[in-house]
Amino acid sequence: MLFKNAYIFSYPAASSELNLENLSDNLAQEKFKECTSQQHSSYGFVPPVPGNESYIRVVNRCVLFCLQTQEKVLPAKVIKNEVSKEVESIKAREERNVGKKETAKIKEDVLCRLLPDAFSQYSKVYGYIDLENGFLIINASTARKAELVSSLLRNAMGRLKVFIFITKSNPSRIFSDWVFKDGPPEVIQLDDQIELKDDVDNSVARIHGQNIASIRGEALVHYKAGKKISKLGIVYDGLSCVLHNDCQLKSLKFDENLSFSCESGFNACFLIQSRLISGLYSYLIKLFGGLEFK
Repeated sequence: MLFKNAYIFSYPAASSELNLENLSDNLAQEKFKECTSQQHSSYGFVPPVPGNESYIRVVNRCVLFCLQTQEKVLPAKVIKNEVSKEVESIKAREERNVGKKETAKIKEDVLCRLLPDAFSQYSKVYGYIDLENGFLIINASTARKAELVSSLLRNAMGRLKVFIFITKSNPSRIFSDWVFKDGPPEVIQLDDQIELKDDVDNSVARIHGQNIASIRGEALVHYKAGKKISKLGIVYDGLSCVLHNDCQLKSLKFDENLSFSCESGFNACFLIQSRLISGLYSYLIKLFGGLEFK
């Protein structure tokens, strides 16, 4: 699956700013390179379709790209043990204590010694630019990772004027109307999970059940106590996900029939997933009163 999460930025100038003829070459200038012996991590673009030389794949006016990451893994316990051995060796050999500054220097030396042989974790982060709707959507579960990808994309393109996705209406208030009052519009069904959060003490209530009816009562108790709905499980046209109150989508799952269609090819898979993700966001913009650009 290309997208398990969807972190969205508004990109209103996408259709006018993006030069598709040069984009693949631009991304290739920032291509992925393996870590050097003393690098902790490395990031760079790779072709989104294995075996294809192009750094983009365009389907239905959506431009897919892929960032590859490499992170060297050094378990904290291993580092601590090596530092302890060195400290104890100095104490025994020189009959003196080892201060904090010296211990910190020993730790740096240990890291430099272990880093070349450290195990590497590789991952790919897919994203796409929707030229029709003006979206930049990244398969990221955190703002930090999404901002890393957008920053590297900006470096490759020379410019990238994107905005945080902020709706004019408060999603938490609309979530409450869906759960406790009028229900959602017909094209959206409520799923089996709700999270409520207190803005004062940051306490959180996570509620799961077989369906929305089985958890509405418990959620209402927390709502009346002052908590607001921060996450809500929804289903939209064969796409189930957790919609956050900052409009990010997590835990994307596509209907089995749609997943089966993806087996027909890479383009079909990307077409299905981008159509549903962009379609849901376009609909949410209307429901939430439009976007604010800050």
